[in-house]
Formats: sequence, structure tokens, C-alpha cells
Amino acid sequence: MERVLRFFVSWGLLISGTVTAVTGFLSDWWGLSQVRLHIWSGYIVAILGVVHGILNVERLLTWPFRREVGTLRPQRPRPSLVPASHTRRHFLRGLGVGMLVGLVSVFLAPLAFNWRPREDNLGRAYHRWSRITLRGVLWSGLRWGARPPQYKVYPDAPRVVLPAPQNMPVSLLEAINRRRSLRDYTGEGISLEALSALLHAAQGITEPSYPKRAAPSAGALYPMEIYAVVHRVEGLEPGVYHYAVREHALELVRAGDLRQDLTLACLDQEHVYTAAVVFVLSAIFQREEWKYQGRAYRYILMEAGHIGQNIYLAATGLGLGACAIGAFYDDRLDALLGIDGEEEVSLYVLTVGHVA
Repeated sequence: MERVLRFFVSWGLLISGTVTAVTGFLSDWWGLSQVRLHIWSGYIVAILGVVHGILNVERLLTWPFRREVGTLRPQRPRPSLVPASHTRRHFLRGLGVGMLVGLVSVFLAPLAFNWRPREDNLGRAYHRWSRITLRGVLWSGLRWGARPPQYKVYPDAPRVVLPAPQNMPVSLLEAINRRRSLRDYTGEGISLEALSALLHAAQGITEPSYPKRAAPSAGALYPMEIYAVVHRVEGLEPGVYHYAVREHALELVRAGDLRQDLTLACLDQEHVYTAAVVFVLSAIFQREEWKYQGRAYRYILMEAGHIGQNIYLAATGLGLGACAIGAFYDDRLDALLGIDGEEEVSLYVLTVGHVA
């Protein structure tokens, strides 16, 4: 019985020690603060170490003096060749141990990563994972793939050049004080000049020599794209338009009255249907990730907020109402815009129209 116990304790020490070392290294390297497997296996190592010490207390106490006191047991002559049966036995033992480790990993992995059905934990885990650390700064030179093109274009799409943006009739301070989320639209259309001012305030180029835009962007990488779903704008047919930033123009991506489809994609919110224009902000992740890696998503959401506030203030300055929407069916909205939902995704919706 003691021999069997020694066997399992020795193998347990080997397995748990390996798991502790590997998972501890990986969790520290990747910043996976939710991982707990290396902590549990560390406790197992400590317990097995105590048991191993108790079982081998005599050897541990007499080992330094074995040669002097003659406590060494007589050694049996070792055979020159290892029998085939002995090799097979060790192979089967190793296979059994490997299968055991695999089964234990399968059952413990969900607990080790502290997975729960509550989705807010995923956001908290990402926030912790994406913190800036000294290790991350040292390895920031490693890029996540190649840098994608800075501008998205639809070369075969019909293009409408927008008029030059004009000054707002109210001051910035007044626009800030009057800004509200307004959704009771009259159904009246807006002018092409108003649409031009809204798009310029959102993402227009404000410094042509070194293209800088109206909203701040981490590293001036500008991962955001703007689509204007036009319902009622003077001089434009209804449809989905992509804002071509460099030319301050609109590219027609999909023509047609899409009010019903867009409203359903936005959980049937009425003001989506009655708005004159609906802006959808999308993000191309790789534009930010190639430089900022796992922290890129933070910066992308920040930029979406900057653009959204600019649209709010510009709409207020033009005497229009604006309302932001964060609740929508992602897949439906992506399909309506014609984007893949993986490399480029919808993030933010803003409606604009005349209010009573």
C-alpha cells in the first residue's frame, strides 16, 4: 500500500508542479487575471510535498550521511537491456497519466477561468486584461499584423460632392447648454447643407497638410467609418451612403427607402423611422489593433463617443434634434450596411431630424 501511495504522490507532484509552472507563466505573460488554475495546483503541490516528506522522512534525514553510516540499501545489479514488457508498462503508465491530465483540464478549465453566465464579467475581464503594464510597453513594438488602408472607398459607387460646411448659427457654449437627446421628429427633411455640416463636425478633415479630423483619434489612426442612411434630405435619393472623408463626399452604397428595415434593426424604435437621416458609426478594428493591440477596443469606443458628441452639438447648433442609440441587432444592421460584422462592425447609431 505504501508503495502505491508513493507512486501516486510522486506522479501527482510531477503533474501538479508542471501545471503550476505552465499556467502561472501563461497567466502572467498574457495578463489573464481571471485564471485560477495555477493557484489551485500550487496548493496541491504544497499538500503533496508534505505527504511526500512524511513518506520519505527517513531518507530525508539520513541522506547526507548514508555513506558514513552505511544506510544505503544493497543495490541489485541492473540488467544491461530493458525488457520489452518494462518499456510497454511505462508507456501505458504515461498514456494513462496523459489522459488523466486531459480529463482534469477539461473539467477544471471553466472554473479556472471563472466563467459565469453574467456577461458583465466579460467586460470587466477585458478591462483588466487590457491594462497597460511594463511588460506590455516593452513588447509594444510587436504589431498585430499589417497596417490596413487609412481610407475606405467604394470606387464604383455613384458619388455626391457635399457643399462646403458653414458656421453654426449659435455659439459652442449655447449648443452645449441646449444639447439634449430629442427624438420627437416632425418628419420634415433637412437640407444638403445641414447634412454636410453634420458630417464635417463628425469626421471632417480640419488640417489638410497632415490630415487631422474634427474628432480626436488615438494615434491619428481613425478606425471609424460613417454611413448616412438618408430618409429625407434635399437633393439626395433615399439609401445608404458612405462618407468619403478625403473628398467630403457621399458614396451611394445601397439605394432605396430603408426606413422599415432600419427601424426593425434598431429594435423598432419609432424615431429611427421619422428621422431625416440616421448615422451609423462602424469601426475597422485592424486600423487600431496593428499598433495598440488589445487596448485598441478601448480607444475605438472612446472615438465613437467623441464623434457622437460632435453630431449632437452640430445638430443642436443647426436647430435640429439628435438622439443616440446603442440597442440594435448587430447582424441585421451590419447586413443593411453591407459590412461583414467581423473586420468592420457597427458600433453606434444616431438619429437626426427636425423637432417640434
